[in-house]
Amino acid sequence: MLAFDMRQLSLMMVLVVSLVGCGDKWDKATSKMEDFKTKMCACKDKACVDGVKKDERAWEDSMKDSFKKDEKPPEKFMTKAEAIDKESRECRKTIEKAAGAAAAADSLKKITGFKDAMCACKDAACSTKVSEDMTKWSKDQAASPDTAPVMDAATMKQFSDISSALGTCMQTAMTGSAAAPAPAAP
Repeated sequence: MLAFDMRQLSLMMVLVVSLVGCGDKWDKATSKMEDFKTKMCACKDKACVDGVKKDERAWEDSMKDSFKKDEKPPEKFMTKAEAIDKESRECRKTIEKAAGAAAAADSLKKITGFKDAMCACKDAACSTKVSEDMTKWSKDQAASPDTAPVMDAATMKQFSDISSALGTCMQTAMTGSAAAPAPAAP
């Protein structure tokens, strides 16, 4: 039977804690990545996604100080980290795609409003005002950090048809012709 005195037991505990501590930082990193993935997958809009990505980048930057420059993560960690990252990216892409579709619907609604306003114009002054409003909106959209519209072929066709109708109405208003009924847009 081995007899341990308190000093030997304390030394063993320090050794065990230090060994567990090395693996523990990888476990903590995996746990933190899981937390970010859970938050990302719970997001309902792009603002949430952007917030989670910002927090995750800040955490990653802070972690650089916790690991030695040449320290290599264990293969088990890398496999788990890759799986977590893949799931998080899939959630992010789903949310961003939905946000892009919503942005396309909003843009479609806005351009339809411009078309309707242009088709109601009876003179060049009105047409110019609608054109200025449309140009301002376009510039605001280009400068906005919000989600860019994601358009499928059907949405692109709708935009094309509405833009064509808008152009016809603009030409009618600019030439001073009697206001023609607005061309139908799908």
